Amino acid sequence: PDARSFIATGSIEDARRVQAQRNEILKQSSPLNDPSVLLDTVWKNPGEFSRQLPVGKIEKGHLANLLVVNCDHACLWPNLDPMRGLAFADVANAIEGMCVSGKWVGERGDFRRSIIGSDLYKEHLAEANARIKNLMKRAGYATD
Repeated sequence: PDARSFIATGSIEDARRVQAQRNEILKQSSPLNDPSVLLDTVWKNPGEFSRQLPVGKIEKGHLANLLVVNCDHACLWPNLDPMRGLAFADVANAIEGMCVSGKWVGERGDFRRSIIGSDLYKEHLAEANARIKNLMKRAGYATD
């Protein structure tokens, strides 16, 4: 009914009611539509998977994984909700730095190119491609 009313009147009040209905439908359709729920799932779970490993905390003796993102980068514009941007945008070009298992990787400010151009990345990519090709072959899919 609110959508029909908005179409008929074009009023801002009716538009707000339609938007509120849409937001409620989205919220009920999946909890992962909420960026904080989605990011909590990604950020908190690694520490829960293997409690014997020193992961999941930024703490002395733990293996830290950190991502430094330039929130002023165009891929996050308009940055009205930084959590939503981190959860749903393609932030690859906004990455300024990354720490994996307590070690910084890539060049700050030129992160993407420095990673993709590295020998380690190329080795890992070749291994991943070989594994997927093998998996597809075992599943009966042609990979040529």
